[in-house]
Amino acid sequence: MKNTRFVSGLEYLLPHGVRQAQWAGLKKRARTPLRLAIETLALLPAEYRKQVVAGFNLYSTIGSVALTVFCFGTSSLSAGKAMVWIAVIGGLQVYDGYRYGARRRKGLSQTADDFLTAGGQGCMALVSVLAAQALMLKAEPSWALPEADLWCGAALCIPLLSVLRLVVMHRPEPDRQPADSAKIPLPVLYKRVRRLTAMWWLTFYFLVAVNVTDIPHYWPDFLRGFCPLATFTLWQASAKIALMRGPIILTLFTSEKVQLERMLANLARELSKGEPLRLFHIAMEGLIYLQIALSMADAVLPWLSDHGHGATLFRTVGVVITTSISVLSWIYVKHAIYAVGDKLQAELEAI
Repeated sequence: MKNTRFVSGLEYLLPHGVRQAQWAGLKKRARTPLRLAIETLALLPAEYRKQVVAGFNLYSTIGSVALTVFCFGTSSLSAGKAMVWIAVIGGLQVYDGYRYGARRRKGLSQTADDFLTAGGQGCMALVSVLAAQALMLKAEPSWALPEADLWCGAALCIPLLSVLRLVVMHRPEPDRQPADSAKIPLPVLYKRVRRLTAMWWLTFYFLVAVNVTDIPHYWPDFLRGFCPLATFTLWQASAKIALMRGPIILTLFTSEKVQLERMLANLARELSKGEPLRLFHIAMEGLIYLQIALSMADAVLPWLSDHGHGATLFRTVGVVITTSISVLSWIYVKHAIYAVGDKLQAELEAI
């Protein structure tokens, strides 16, 4: 076909997962550039619907809805809030369908690709918010959100949506280990991951504890000193109990195998489907995220209610940054625990 350069950009409107196959078929069937453009545009709704359904993630959608409702929920305009909520969630679903089945971008590691995809989701959410606001200003100005509500909600929602999406989809690459990691003795790796776990727990504990409010008789404030320790302990204990690991006592005559068994018994392991207490283990991890989210909400709600004025801005920025770091670092801490446990298990099986 001649002069297809005019419509070659239409290829990039197709979802990644079906682009190559569908575009090749379209070019074979269409005889003219105009016919190619018409058939491509006609194909988009059906293909996006299939990809959105295939790439639907329940946890990501629930978290996105909750976060969007919270960030724009302080506005007094119910119709305007509903339009923004629908626009953000709809835009994110379209973006998920567009990226579903996409290959890793050339020249990027999987981690960098995931971060870039999460940034794209945040940009899509911002475009959806602005499009909804522009539509309301044009069609029904009384529905449009006040400027302060719009920008304060967007400034908080967009980065947190990117972090949320990254937590749901990103998994550290097990094959990307330091070159000298194989030379490190297992006891050293074990001590390092234990120290890393302790440091992350202290960060988690203080993040929850320091965001105490001045609301009288506010029940979460009574639980801030107790819940982080209890939740994290139960998360670890549920994996140990599910794998039937009891305490192992070391003596002067303890063999190397028993020492490795003791190290393994002190680490949580990833539980597979069908293993006992797996749902409880997942629920405890969800409770960790919930405590971080509630702590952040208590810190930023005064800023949202004040429409971005006052000294609460500095506290809000600090809480958003520390929350993002804590949540993202937890992914790596958890997988570090699992990775060292797998190494110990493999070493035990080899003895």
